[in-house]
Formats: sequence, C-alpha cells, structure tokens
Amino acid sequence: MDSKSCGPSGRSPVAGLDLSLRGAGVVVILPDRSLINKTFGYGLKGGTERDRVERCLWITSEVMKILRKHEVKALGVEDYAFSQSGRLTMLAELCGAIKQQTLVSLKTVCVPLASTSVRSFLIPNAKQKDMREKKSIQEYLKSQGFRCETADEYDALACALVCDVWLNDRGFAVTDQQLRMLDRMDSTVRRTHGTR
Repeated sequence: MDSKSCGPSGRSPVAGLDLSLRGAGVVVILPDRSLINKTFGYGLKGGTERDRVERCLWITSEVMKILRKHEVKALGVEDYAFSQSGRLTMLAELCGAIKQQTLVSLKTVCVPLASTSVRSFLIPNAKQKDMREKKSIQEYLKSQGFRCETADEYDALACALVCDVWLNDRGFAVTDQQLRMLDRMDSTVRRTHGTR
C-alpha cells in the first residue's frame, strides 16, 4: 500500500455496499473517519429488460465513481439474503459488474458479508433474535452517532465498519466470532488474488 492512499493516521479508505436495483447504498469511511454516503436507484421507473440493464450499468458507474475518487482499499458488500423471483439474477448481475470493476480498476476485492454476521460482529452481545432484525443495526448505528439517509446506507455503513476493522483496526476484534470473521475475509482475498 502506498503512502498517498493512506491518511495522516495511516488509515486507508474503506467502503461498504448494500446492492439492489431499487436502492443501492454505498458508504465510504475516509482516513479521517468522516463518511461519504449515497443511495442510487430510487425513483427509477420502468420494468423492461432494457430498463433493468440500463439501471444496472448506471448504478455500477455511479458506485465506481465514488470508489475510484476515494481510492478505496477494502470493500465489503452485503451478501444476498433472499430475493423474489427474478430479482436474485438482477442482483447477481449488479454485484458481478461491481466486483469485476473493483478488481480491475482498484485492485481491490469485493468481500461478501452476511448481514447477520455483520450485525453480530458490530453488536457481539446482542440476542440472536435481535440479529435477525435489520432495524437492530440501524438503531445501534444511530445510538453510536452515525447518520445516514436510507436503510440501504445504514446496511452499507455496517459493512464498511467491518472492513475498517479488518484493514485498519484489528485491535477492535476481541471475540472469537469477530476474529473468525476477519480470518474468513483474509481467506476470500487470498483466494481471489493471493494477497491481503
């Protein structure tokens, strides 16, 4: 990692994504710990195949502009939880397009993160039933002083925070579960291009 990609504290910019064609949230945590957050896709109309392809290309382009501008060094994407008929394919296409672009243009691996694992990583003492509720992470992040515009951005922020610990602050991880998740992230990156 070159010194120009790190902030004065030696931290690198990281990002999190919560992808969908209806509202793709992206959050970048900059080296000074400030946030860049944006949601793409709200209000787009049309349901034809051409509309879907154009939406996928547009969202990919907008997300990549942000990631390139801030020279993101680690990227976590919320893994697919479930999807209605046909939507899983569209989501996979969007995620695949972004994964390819981040690997080629940023030399960065897009690490998939299960939403329940992200929640239990950030709130290790929460009850298991609370971890299944998406709103629990939003409430927790708000209680920690974070402010986002949409639920998609809060989910992206949660992924970005896990990446921030993984890349910049390993000392935060204290439980066995947190350490195992960081090891899985290391493994994903090694399998993809042989480095951390």
